[in-house]
Amino acid sequence: MNEYKKGISVVTIAMNEEKNIISFINSHKLVADEIIVVDGGSNDNTVKIAKELGARVIENKWPGYAKQWNVGIKNTIYEWILIGDADHIMTEELANEIKFMIYNFSEKYDAFFIPRRNIMFGKWVKYGGFYPDIPYPRLFKNGLGYFDEGNLVHEKLIINSDKVGRLKNDIIHNTFMDVETYVEKMNKYTTLEAKMLLEKNNTYNIRNFFKKKLYKDKSFIRRNLPLRPIAVFIYRYFLKLGFLDGKIGLYMAILSAIYEYITTMKLWQYNQELRLKNCN
Repeated sequence: MNEYKKGISVVTIAMNEEKNIISFINSHKLVADEIIVVDGGSNDNTVKIAKELGARVIENKWPGYAKQWNVGIKNTIYEWILIGDADHIMTEELANEIKFMIYNFSEKYDAFFIPRRNIMFGKWVKYGGFYPDIPYPRLFKNGLGYFDEGNLVHEKLIINSDKVGRLKNDIIHNTFMDVETYVEKMNKYTTLEAKMLLEKNNTYNIRNFFKKKLYKDKSFIRRNLPLRPIAVFIYRYFLKLGFLDGKIGLYMAILSAIYEYITTMKLWQYNQELRLKNCN
C-alpha cells in the first residue's frame, strides 16, 4: 500500500478556465497542501495562471471527463484528496470543517459528501433538486476513490468504503453564469450523453434489450422513459418544489426538460445514422 504524506491534495480538471481558475486556486489554498490542475489542452491563459499561482499543472490531451479526473488522482501525494470543478469556490467555513474532520475523525470516516450550492445565472437555486447536490463524495482518502471510466458524461466517483460521512458547509459552484454558457455546455453534454446511450446498444430492439441485460441498468431505464422531458419538468418544478425559487426555478425546470428532449433527439439521429451505415 502506498504511503501518503499527511495533508490534502486538491484536484481539478480544466479546459479554457482562465475566468475561474484564479478564484478556484486562491480559495482552495485555505485547505490544500498541493493543488493539481489537469489541463486538457487550453488555448487561453489557464495553464500560465495556474502555474503562477503555485499549482502543479499536468498537461494531458483530453481523454474524457472520468479518465482526466483519474489522471489527477493518480498524481496526488497526500493522504486525503479533494476534487472540485474549476468553477468551485472554497469558503473559510468549509475549509475549517474539512481540516477539523480529517484530523479528528480520520479513523471513523474514509470519505465525505460535501453539499454543493449551485449559483445559476447569478442566483442560488435552492429547490428543484439542485441543492444540496451531492452525487458522490468529493473528499476521500487516497487510494480509495476513482472515477468510473464507463460514463462519458455525469461521471461517477467510486469509493471503496462504506465509512462515508457528510459535511455541513457548502462548496460554492458558480455555474451557468449566462445563457450562452448554458447552451454551449448543454450542447456538449447532450452529445456525450446520447453517444453514451448509443454505446449501450440502445436501438429500441427488445431482443438486444434483454440480451445485453439493459433492464438491470436503472439509469438506462430512466433515460428511456416515455415523455421523459415532461416528466423531468414535473419532477423539478412541482415534486422538488422548483416553483419556490421563483422565475429561476421555472427557467431551470424548462431548461432541464429541453436538455432531455435534445438528448433524445440526438440519440434518435445517431440511431438513424447507424442504421443507414449498416444498410450500406
